[in-house]
Amino acid sequence: MKKIKTYQISIDYKSLDENYKLSHNSIKYKELEGNWLCGSPDKSYTLEEEDYIKLGIISPIFYDESIISNNKTVLLNKNIYRYPKLDLPRQKVDLLKEKYNCKVIRDLDKADIHIASLKFINSLISSRWGGSWPFSEAFKLFKFMKESNICSQLCLENIQILINKIPHDSRIKFNFHYNYYQQNGNKLSQNVSTAVNSFINSMEFKQPNKDYFVLDENLPIFNNIIKNNAITTSDVSICNIIDSDLVVIKDDEYDSISEMIKSDNVENRSLVLEMLSNCNLNKSFNVVSSLYYWNWSKLKESSNWNTINVKTFKKRMQDYAGDHPTYNVYSFNNYIRLLKADNKVTQFAIDNTKSLFYKTILNKTLGEESEVFKIKLNEIEITDELQSCIRINKSIIK
Repeated sequence: MKKIKTYQISIDYKSLDENYKLSHNSIKYKELEGNWLCGSPDKSYTLEEEDYIKLGIISPIFYDESIISNNKTVLLNKNIYRYPKLDLPRQKVDLLKEKYNCKVIRDLDKADIHIASLKFINSLISSRWGGSWPFSEAFKLFKFMKESNICSQLCLENIQILINKIPHDSRIKFNFHYNYYQQNGNKLSQNVSTAVNSFINSMEFKQPNKDYFVLDENLPIFNNIIKNNAITTSDVSICNIIDSDLVVIKDDEYDSISEMIKSDNVENRSLVLEMLSNCNLNKSFNVVSSLYYWNWSKLKESSNWNTINVKTFKKRMQDYAGDHPTYNVYSFNNYIRLLKADNKVTQFAIDNTKSLFYKTILNKTLGEESEVFKIKLNEIEITDELQSCIRINKSIIK
């Protein structure tokens, strides 16, 4: 990874000299921690596999469904290295070994394929609010400040010093200090800030709202992932290959399967549990996670609860296990939080949870059965933060 540093440049609009221009104390800068990776227009966005592919961190070879079938042979007779925090059960690794004659080794330098989890890669990457500018765009702002005659000579000299000192491939994070009491303070300070803001708003470049970076202490491990001769892929993509022949439970099957679980027939519940344990979990997560979360106590009353296959499934879904009563809002909030942590928030998951929340809690107090106050199902909204987490398969990397 190329070390791209970020420098914070603070501009204090309150610091004017006797000629009412930005003084020598108005411009200060410091180096921020980490090595810049990319920016995001959304403060709540979480980097996904497609982003890592476009950043060159992992290979696209197993990502696209249209080419997976052609690239399965790449796995044949290969040595595989596993990074920590993989969401790849031992049973699936055994299937990988059996089907493709793969061998798991502990020496990453001798491996043909590296498998890394998105959670592990995310753990190596930090973020901060307030995005940065390319140096070339920051230079345009400095040029405007000079040409608009809002800087004193000493201020311009300070700007020239920082331009000479800061590497030109760096990122610049501006921190503007405003006078929030300008109605009783210096109107000239307001004029300076207004001029700068007008120029920034007219620029074609738009500042991102969030920056991603890699701390120096994480750089060796991060470079191991991206600087090697092996193919680096995600555990999700490998699971998709292993599960490619397994059935996908579609969203419109949710209600019928839910009815099977709620029946008094143990064999029906056992059949459902077997189905959940043997499906393509990643592509069926909408249905599987909700069924397991809300019906865990019922599914426990199955004849196959302790079989090896189901135990593997239960380990993967352990965060969703337990009794989750529908008489308080905590259970609903917790389910959505779990999906967010797994980067699995979808529109179906939100709508399905809202519907259950409405039926079990809101209906009698504020819903159709309410005598005084009423609220409709389509009027229930989620927070902006969660709305931005809904997966739409759209990368932020251009």
